Amino acid sequence: MFFVIINLLRNAFLIISVEAGIGQAYIALWSLVADVGQSYTALWSLEAGIGQQAYTALWSLEAGIGQAYTAL
Repeated sequence: MFFVIINLLRNAFLIISVEAGIGQAYIALWSLVADVGQSYTALWSLEAGIGQQAYTALWSLEAGIGQAYTAL
């Protein structure tokens, strides 16, 4: 019985290994997409950097005005 379990585990590991091997190609393609996406991420970061500062400043101003309303 013990050897049957060991055999099943070994077969399961082989299947996992094959899937991992197929997954490697997917990871490689995903990495390529991620590399291409880096420039998009850089642009997105730039937009977030510019947009967030102004939006946060306006939001803070509104929150500051809201404080007076809350006080009333």
